[in-house]
Amino acid sequence: MDGLHFQEVSIGQIHTQTIRVRDLPQPIFPTWAEIEIPKEEQYSFRHDQPWRTTKLKVELKSISGEIFYDRLIDLSRDWNGNSSPGRSADRQIGIEITPWSRRGSTFPKLTSYDIVIHVTSASLRSTDALNLDTWTLLSTHKKKK
Repeated sequence: MDGLHFQEVSIGQIHTQTIRVRDLPQPIFPTWAEIEIPKEEQYSFRHDQPWRTTKLKVELKSISGEIFYDRLIDLSRDWNGNSSPGRSADRQIGIEITPWSRRGSTFPKLTSYDIVIHVTSASLRSTDALNLDTWTLLSTHKKKK
């Protein structure tokens, strides 16, 4: 499996951020967003974590500007309790960005596109950020003529 990690996106303030993805070796789209958190915030039964106030919209757009996927995410209700060891903090929570069922069949075969993140309600902790990534298998075999 090969990992592709996109630019980090702050969720600590209301804003819009565009990540320009260009010239990938094959169509690859973001799968997950992770937020690094202290371990005491990893419990789904709690609802007082600062990042729970975050609401955002994720759009995938062709470079001509056509939106081919969008999703609203509300961390007060859309987190399913998934957490794992963090990269730079004690833990990280994961939110699915694009469902597997859509990526293979209905997404265009684009190797260049934009990811647009609209943070409409910010985390109460100004340093919180999303790390977008995906895992895929890169084809290393050349086509025979």
